[in-house]
Amino acid sequence: MAIESLPAAAAPRQALERAHLDVTVRGLDAVVAVSYSFRNAEPKAIEALFTFPMPRSAAFLGLSAEIGGETIEAEVIEARDALRRYDDAISDGDSALLLRQLAPGLLQASLGNVGPGEEARFTLRYALPLTVLERRLRLRLPMNLRPRYGAWDLDELDEPVHDAGVEYALSARLRVEGFLAGASLACVSHPARFERRGEVAELALIDAWLDGDVVVEFGLDAALPPVGECFPDGDAAGARVQVLLPPAPDEAQKPLQTILLLDCSGSMAGDAILGCRAALEAVAQALDENDRLQVMRFGSDVHALLRRPIRVGEAVRRSLSELAATVQADLGGTEMGKALGRALDDLALTRDPACAQAIFLVTDGAIQPHDIEHALQRAIDEGVRVFVVAVGSSASLETLEPLATRTRGQLEQVMPGEAIAGAVLSQLRRMRQSSPLTVHFQFETEAGPVEASALAYGGDAVGLQLALPAPATQVRASCALWNEPLRFALTPVEASPDRLALLGLARYRATNDEGQQRELALRYRLLTPFTSAILVRRRADGERFEELPAIRPQPQMLSRGMAAAAASGRVLMPDAAASALCTDATSFSAVHFSALDLLGEAHVDESAPLPDEPALPPAPGPESIRQALLALQAAVLAALEKTQPDLSRTTLLAQLPDTLHEVFEWLLREGLWVESDADWLALLDALTGLDLGVPVDTGMQDAVATALLLAGYGGRADHELAELRERLQSLIET
Repeated sequence: MAIESLPAAAAPRQALERAHLDVTVRGLDAVVAVSYSFRNAEPKAIEALFTFPMPRSAAFLGLSAEIGGETIEAEVIEARDALRRYDDAISDGDSALLLRQLAPGLLQASLGNVGPGEEARFTLRYALPLTVLERRLRLRLPMNLRPRYGAWDLDELDEPVHDAGVEYALSARLRVEGFLAGASLACVSHPARFERRGEVAELALIDAWLDGDVVVEFGLDAALPPVGECFPDGDAAGARVQVLLPPAPDEAQKPLQTILLLDCSGSMAGDAILGCRAALEAVAQALDENDRLQVMRFGSDVHALLRRPIRVGEAVRRSLSELAATVQADLGGTEMGKALGRALDDLALTRDPACAQAIFLVTDGAIQPHDIEHALQRAIDEGVRVFVVAVGSSASLETLEPLATRTRGQLEQVMPGEAIAGAVLSQLRRMRQSSPLTVHFQFETEAGPVEASALAYGGDAVGLQLALPAPATQVRASCALWNEPLRFALTPVEASPDRLALLGLARYRATNDEGQQRELALRYRLLTPFTSAILVRRRADGERFEELPAIRPQPQMLSRGMAAAAASGRVLMPDAAASALCTDATSFSAVHFSALDLLGEAHVDESAPLPDEPALPPAPGPESIRQALLALQAAVLAALEKTQPDLSRTTLLAQLPDTLHEVFEWLLREGLWVESDADWLALLDALTGLDLGVPVDTGMQDAVATALLLAGYGGRADHELAELRERLQSLIET
């Protein structure tokens, strides 16, 4: 089977027409049913391929489809058997639906042999635990895949595609039962209607589209009390507990040394970059003079705003707040792995035992997981935590969650229109704690005590789901924040499908043994790399299709708020490099300079005639060059400390000793390209990291970093500064 190309004029509209969400929230879990409706407007049968997201923490409950007026329920079997059964059904002319996991949080539905003019609909059901955040509970339902930077580890037909010209309507109804029905309810992602009927609260979306996440938040008047339940699971039992930890005491809050990584790649265009700006301003206002901060913008390259982490005084805070408004999504691709590596390098060079170190990442996560795998493993090995604030209407949490959790950090999501300050303050509170706390649990079962543990930060909730050899009625929890263990009862509840599915998923993820994983996936009917869901609608003899269907990949809508993306699903990544053509008026030779280079080799047309040149004085010695560069550094720094800085060449030269004037002129002849204020700032930045034969003065480095920040210096890419320092070093050694 292959994609059939059609002339543009004859190309049919997409088969996918709309989607519907039906959600029921009971206790701390949600049962979600999401339906996708298709209609084949072509004169022949088609096979619709649709790749779409499902939360990583969700457990599959079931799949059904209505094809040609008949409803069929799917079964979960071995993945290879499901694929074989699907191919056989399509070859026989029957209709079929195959649902498989392409990657964690990424599914693909293959809906084959939908006849001309025929309608079809499939409904995916899954269970999802709510995220507990202090006195808030959050339900996130991903409905759109944001275009990603980099190549997918998928077959071409499995890759998500995007089309700015398609629109799919989304309707949704959410029903809340139990104790959360009385909580405050807010849909932070869409306009919605609310209604309360007795002990039930209902929510319906208004004029929604399939272009972003659906996020609902519940607010509690008081902190969530300890929650525990136990249910039967065959001859054994399952248990679930949720406990809110008290805030960490002040003495556990350390000064902070952090690298703030701001994603300024092309995929951040729109609502995501607004979140990035707000995050920078919130961080600037939340830190104090005991904290040290480095800010790096990244895209195709990494642009450090400072030479190293500096103390956050009032002047620095004010400058960062002003700088926030200038942050743009203008740095091309999303080389997040490179940015994380650079941040790890900086932290390794400036490690301070008195400070809590961490990386603070603000991004939409529009990357491939394999692109950050090396940096992720390095952060784990070096014990550096990564805290993430995900921004945008459809941030790729399936990529960002492992980055945070595996490094013992935390992830917060902020939707467009939400205030980001709360998430920033929560993350800084966690960062100031050197590490998460270990919470120990002991379950009293009929077969004896069972012990388990989980990690959480003070002020956060800790949850645990596990299998027990026998039912339990009591649990004891202990951690360093409690003077004595906390004891509470486990409520006996029925073994509902959602509880069993979530238990099965927890057990599946708790083992790395593929044999056990395969057995658990089949037992609990989970969607995994080993298992898929399959259903077949057998057609009557005269209704079977004699030809194979035309394959039709179904595109995603463009994520809400994005400004530019290619129809293939790749965000347009502008080339950051530029060039200018200059002409030497004396020799009439064509000379090319990179617009981003401060120092560069001139490429001269050697065929052009050269005029006679006067004899030049000999090159100065290395020590004289070092002295001249040190004097230039001091002169530029002194100029920046004035109310109205004057960085003209004449003014700076006047501050050098007479004995160094000739050295400075020699540097200019040899390629020291300084014409604008920006050139002088870049030179000052480069000199701070250069070996000039004097002991390292951290006070001077901090003064330079602060001065550059106050001057509005936006930094240069790493490779540009490296080339500049290399050129300066070669001048010293000439």
